[in-house]
Amino acid sequence: MNKPALFAFLVTLPVSGFAAPDFAPPVRLTDSAAKYRLSRNPSQAMDFDSSGTLHLAYWSGGFATSAAEPSFIYYRSWTPGGGWTAQQSIDNSEDGSAQHLGGRQPTLSLAPDGTVWVVWHDARHTTTAPPANNIDNLEIYGDFKTPGGSFTNGDLRITDTSAAHLGDNGYMPRVALTPGGLPRVLWYDYNADFGISDLYVKTATGPGAFDATALPRLTDLADRSPDPEPITAPDFVVLPDGSGHAVWTEGTSSPGPLFYSEVPDTITSSVVGTQLAAETGGFFDPARLVAAPNGDLWVLYTDRSGAARNVTARRRAPGDSAFGPPIALTSAASDQYAPHGAVDGDGILHVVWVDERAGQHVYYGEYDPVLDAMVAEIPITDTAAEWARPAIALDTSGAPVVVFEEDSGLSTGDLWFAIPSVQAAAHGWSNYE
Repeated sequence: MNKPALFAFLVTLPVSGFAAPDFAPPVRLTDSAAKYRLSRNPSQAMDFDSSGTLHLAYWSGGFATSAAEPSFIYYRSWTPGGGWTAQQSIDNSEDGSAQHLGGRQPTLSLAPDGTVWVVWHDARHTTTAPPANNIDNLEIYGDFKTPGGSFTNGDLRITDTSAAHLGDNGYMPRVALTPGGLPRVLWYDYNADFGISDLYVKTATGPGAFDATALPRLTDLADRSPDPEPITAPDFVVLPDGSGHAVWTEGTSSPGPLFYSEVPDTITSSVVGTQLAAETGGFFDPARLVAAPNGDLWVLYTDRSGAARNVTARRRAPGDSAFGPPIALTSAASDQYAPHGAVDGDGILHVVWVDERAGQHVYYGEYDPVLDAMVAEIPITDTAAEWARPAIALDTSGAPVVVFEEDSGLSTGDLWFAIPSVQAAAHGWSNYE
């Protein structure tokens, strides 16, 4: 592996000759004043740009959004030398009486020129009075900032839907960028049916421009008759060749089946997904897609088919027509779940997950597809807690950065940040305020 000088301190694993980073103790990133969260699917929570700046999107909020208990979309960035910027609320989500309602479940993507895109579902058009209770007209919104610039003051409306039922809601958008830098957004929406959602996808018509009234439908509940389940919790990536790919679950519980489909540039007919697994983490622990620099496509998910939950991967190499067989990434007998990964320039899959083999901890590992083996497997957290939803990004040298949740209560929770200890010592990373 082409490891940077950062990893000179690493301890070689005798089983394979590979090395695993020694992470510094995690640092709390948020201020405990709210319930801070990553998206339920945090695979697009953060990313590095070409200059080495890490960009992060997250949110705060309780079980529901209202003027009395609003949600907020936040953005921060980090550099090794400068630490974290201050927390910045970026959703201008006010209703007609100027009450902030808020956005939830953000997703982030970086354009080739360094423009940062953040997209979320938003409650500003909902109705407060019963029976709507602020869940009758959730729309998809976004915002962007160019390098050195700021997010806009008004946000960008991506959907403007109107259905003859109270459940006309779009949820959990995922944003990916075309090779030319235009954002493509995929989400699940109940526009066509009050109780059965489908996937919709649209591409910007130009820089910072969407046709909000267009509603290109990727899936159709009629294709899943006679007893269609709602499609939920998707993930979406665009590979270097420009091709779009999506995974999703069916149903709103866990476990749930996992499906995959390519996403054509122009939607001329609905697609029916290929089932990749029957019992996975489902709605509450959805599958994550990883687009590798070499064109590999990875799907990571929690296998729920056995007595214990197991983090699992499947890989589709460039030119392959289908995913390879499931790969059990760990051999521990206890529960492991919520996997997320990133692939370095050598094709190594860096994975983080929540592991209960010795209390509840966040773990880090490296899987080598050539050796077909997990060549590193270590805990990141030094104390057991209600850790959740880890997300990983690799810097320009291939070094990992990990952000994850601590779920400490109904109204409180924090995000934590972890990097290898030599990187921490070299750059004074605890200077995060």
